[in-house]
Amino acid sequence: MELLSAFSAKSSQSSEAATINIHRVTIDDMQFDWTDAKIPIINVKVSLTDTNKLESAAIETIDGKLRADVTPSGEGYLILVNAEKWILPVGLPVLIDSAKLEMHLKDNRLEVPKINVALYNGQLTGNTILSWDKNWRLSGQIQVENLSVKEPTSLVSKSTYLSGNLFGNGGFSANAKDASQLFDNIRADFRFRVNKGVLHGVDLVKAASLLIKQGLRGGETEFDEFSGLLNVTGNMGKQYHLTELKISSGILAATGQVTVSTNKELDGVWRLQ
Repeated sequence: MELLSAFSAKSSQSSEAATINIHRVTIDDMQFDWTDAKIPIINVKVSLTDTNKLESAAIETIDGKLRADVTPSGEGYLILVNAEKWILPVGLPVLIDSAKLEMHLKDNRLEVPKINVALYNGQLTGNTILSWDKNWRLSGQIQVENLSVKEPTSLVSKSTYLSGNLFGNGGFSANAKDASQLFDNIRADFRFRVNKGVLHGVDLVKAASLLIKQGLRGGETEFDEFSGLLNVTGNMGKQYHLTELKISSGILAATGQVTVSTNKELDGVWRLQ
């Protein structure tokens, strides 16, 4: 974020041409060091005016999968981010098919009013605000439509995961003294619903044969609807609590709660109704 802070720093009050004019700055193969994150290597190209003010900047990963274009806008800067077939460097290695983000940077505040991400055959939209005055603060909202959950949930647990299509919405926030600690303090609540899917690796009750169809292996349970509240605390991708869980299939239903620990072990209780 030091690079963003440099872009948003106050410009000189003088309108006269600078004594030394730097019109272009190019940085190749830049690598950021961020704890627990695999930040990709990037190239940076910056264009400056005759008074050494930022005219434009382009930041792109060396594989071309992520690009950010920065231009002046009012008293701040407009940042447009595009991604294609990009894996998140923080938390779970989620694959982004495509993403478009519109950002507004002013002083020590970055607003992202438009997030539009395509992933796993679904769509994620939302907004977020990041500020770094005395402390780093992050907050935002997300909505998910028709996302295929089999692959992303299997990243959390190989033995117990879902398949089906996800719909949901929720919010998140974090506070920290420096940027590297933000994800250690993340809190998120996400209400979700999965339609017409399978709960893999869980046999809710073998006696309830109507829930388990012949030919399914490993206690797989087909369901009409699976809903609940996902709460994330601590380091992103390492601590999950699922409460208010409801699963229905045919004439039977079950409720429960589940915790996924930091070592990806599951612990919880299910009740048949």
